[in-house]
Amino acid sequence: MRVILHNGIELTPVLVTGAQIQVQGAKRDSLTFVFPGSEGIDTLDTVFSDTACESIKIIDDNGNENIYKYYTLRAKLEKALMEIVPATPETEAVMEERISVTMTQRTYIENQLALLSALNVLLTGEE
Repeated sequence: MRVILHNGIELTPVLVTGAQIQVQGAKRDSLTFVFPGSEGIDTLDTVFSDTACESIKIIDDNGNENIYKYYTLRAKLEKALMEIVPATPETEAVMEERISVTMTQRTYIENQLALLSALNVLLTGEE
């Protein structure tokens, strides 16, 4: 699986999942990207910026492409042990360190405000 951010940065997460979660008082669509613990939390903190996530292209292992727009609000960035292989009666669970980043989508009103702000910058040259 490959992930290509708006700024062209390409990443290879172990897993990407989607869900609806409550963030900043609104129910939002979210994407959670899971990376090996060796990836570096500081690097992922920098890479997953609001401008980089204006557009996210996800290409699965079969070559199918999906584009996700406006996932600019970070809900979570954490490093934790995750169960990779469940325990069985004969063996213990296999745990590995993973870093997960959850980005959530802007609401309709937030998108409209962002467009107005961009238009204001174009017209006045001031932010």
